[in-house]
Amino acid sequence: NCKQLNGASAYFDGGLVEMKVVGEHHFASTRNNDFTNRSHKGSIKVTGFAFEYAENVALGVGAFLGLILIIYIIAAIHAYRKPGSWLFSRRYRPRLLVWILSKATMDRLVEERRQLVAQRRREWAKKANAHCGDEEGGTDKAAEVALPEESLSWFQSVTRCFRKCGLGEQQLTTFILFLMNVVVFAIGFLSNMSGGFKKSWAYPCAKGGGYAMDLNFALLVLPTLKSLQTTMRRVGSSREWVPIDDPINFHIVIAMFTMIAAAIHIAGHCVHAYLIRAAPTIQSDPFDLWKLTSEEKASGMTFFHQIFNIQLRCAGFTGIILTVMMLAILLTALNCSRRRTNCLTRRIGGFNLFWRIHMSWKLIYVLLLLHAPARLWIWFFFPAIFVIVDRLLLANHQALYLHLKSVKLLPRDVIGLTFELPQGFAYQAGQYILLGWKGEWHPFTLTSAPEENCISVHIRAPNTLDWCSALRKRLTQEAPAQAAGIDAADSKPPRAPLVIEYNKCTLPNSPVVFNTPKVSGNADDHDQGPRLLGRDISGKQLKPAQSGETMVSHVQPGMLPSESVVLQVTGPFGAPAQKVWGFDTLMVVGAGIGVTPFASILRSVQLRAKQRETIMSTASRPSAWKSSMGQGSDDARVGLQRLVEDLVVVPKKIYFYWICRGQEEFDWFCDLLSDAAEGPAAGIVDITLFLTGEIELSQVKKLPCASGQFFGRPNWGRIFKQNREKHKGEHIGVFLCGSPIIGEALSRESIKNSDLVGTPGGTRFSFFKEHF
Repeated sequence: NCKQLNGASAYFDGGLVEMKVVGEHHFASTRNNDFTNRSHKGSIKVTGFAFEYAENVALGVGAFLGLILIIYIIAAIHAYRKPGSWLFSRRYRPRLLVWILSKATMDRLVEERRQLVAQRRREWAKKANAHCGDEEGGTDKAAEVALPEESLSWFQSVTRCFRKCGLGEQQLTTFILFLMNVVVFAIGFLSNMSGGFKKSWAYPCAKGGGYAMDLNFALLVLPTLKSLQTTMRRVGSSREWVPIDDPINFHIVIAMFTMIAAAIHIAGHCVHAYLIRAAPTIQSDPFDLWKLTSEEKASGMTFFHQIFNIQLRCAGFTGIILTVMMLAILLTALNCSRRRTNCLTRRIGGFNLFWRIHMSWKLIYVLLLLHAPARLWIWFFFPAIFVIVDRLLLANHQALYLHLKSVKLLPRDVIGLTFELPQGFAYQAGQYILLGWKGEWHPFTLTSAPEENCISVHIRAPNTLDWCSALRKRLTQEAPAQAAGIDAADSKPPRAPLVIEYNKCTLPNSPVVFNTPKVSGNADDHDQGPRLLGRDISGKQLKPAQSGETMVSHVQPGMLPSESVVLQVTGPFGAPAQKVWGFDTLMVVGAGIGVTPFASILRSVQLRAKQRETIMSTASRPSAWKSSMGQGSDDARVGLQRLVEDLVVVPKKIYFYWICRGQEEFDWFCDLLSDAAEGPAAGIVDITLFLTGEIELSQVKKLPCASGQFFGRPNWGRIFKQNREKHKGEHIGVFLCGSPIIGEALSRESIKNSDLVGTPGGTRFSFFKEHF
């Protein structure tokens, strides 16, 4: 056998062999392998079909041009089928139609478009000149006026184009964020194409997801900056597409993009780590004699070494910690977790757990900087500036102690709290505050008007809401029982309606204000306003605060009476409802307790109307100066009336729709609604009530303040059409505080019944929603 091998030819021709398996193949020859010092070994690397760099660029450019050509052909077909559209205008008409169609066909389409545009202009003229038809000699004369098109900014043109495609302002914001994520992902993907193990595509996918995460993490914290939002609303416009008008929804949208990018990032790194682990292990070279590449050094590395690789800053370990923390934030942010609607969430903490885990966002950002410090600081630079500015603005909103004047228990576990106006506290109708008790802070919309010398909030406090129900029981049951010397466990739950008054109390050398309920029989002790206490109800001497020591930093158990209640406030903060003063016509919708911001607005409208009436009545009194003015006094009165209308802004018409389940809910603000409907603002406010729950007809009572009272859900299509006919050519503001389901219907009808931006005499509905 050896003789035959040694006598064989030195070359062997096996013909062409097709290698179909992609990878690196090693081969060796055994001929004379044991009798020579030469190694008959070799390697064949089989790769898939790949373009060169120039070919990739040419392919990308060709695909882009092909897409543009397809869009161009579709636009040409649309322009041919609908010559009245903007695509067939002289400015945007595709040249393809001129090349393909005959001259007679083009002339026919141009004439058809001219007639359609003329008809459309006549309709616009009717809408724009309807109010002056009688003065100008009738509707026919007004209809002959051809109004020129308004000049649009580039942003209005883009918005109008997207609106024609059925994409509203809120969806446009989400679409722009989606495009930003796609662009950033593409940058991360293309810049790391050759950086993976054996040029695996898992690595650039992971990097692309990481780039998108950087973008979303940079934007994620911005919607939560309350002080910055309030400042922007003061200088903002009435556009409904601005994300600050619905910061919670925008925060959720960014979080969704963050989770999607994180899933891509994690999946890419997991696949890449598996490829490294599955590769053959190469003998280590601690002295760097063989000049191994980084890819050869990583080949065959175990998962443990990849996770705790010190050369990569233990990026795998920090990534696992970040994944666990992000999953915890995601799970606790679910509606069922926050509201404790199942047995599991009721046991693990509900809203408190959600809030505590969300407060770990600072640690997450620190871990992100440790996880990928190369480019992350660039993304976080400007958001960090915004956070610092927000904290500086928030420093002006100090936590003020509140003097609770009264607590009103209303049906369906609703409490109304009235406080004395803190010194230096200024707010606008529609804004909200953060109310603090026992270390927790919760947002509540103010129901009082800025023109009043107090602030008030209404809180829905059923037993399913732990903090709110505990506050209701403390104010209406426990504190009054302890003040009367009765054990709180033996006291009976109070029934609505009930009003409990409170006193303002302080401790020596302390800025802390606490409130105690008034108890019948102890009027001498409680009705003397603010008092300095040194003893509690039982006569036990309380430990006074030392000089230079405040209760803010040093509060010990037993220093306050058992019946005391300490409440704090910070704010106010801006909300979409405060934009009502930028519209002449309003549609405000409140669902259940969502009526609270509009209660403040209606009260403010009523007081502002009284201010107008008082100023005009005072100015109309006879005087020697007015008699000397003669006939010019009428012109002066008209000028004064215009000046008062500019200074004391009041909407011309408010359509208020309140959706409730039962008759008892109407009793919450029945007095306020009655005053708004019967006072100076009677011709401004139009109130419509809807009952959607089960109720006996015998229990239904007619409310005099309402112009309409219906059973069932509102027909928003009919309501929007009616208001559109009544207020042609106006910009109408639509505001909601309630269920997101109602918001979807209102948003859909607002878009459906609005004319395009730039339409002369067009009617528009701008929708704003508010929820916490």
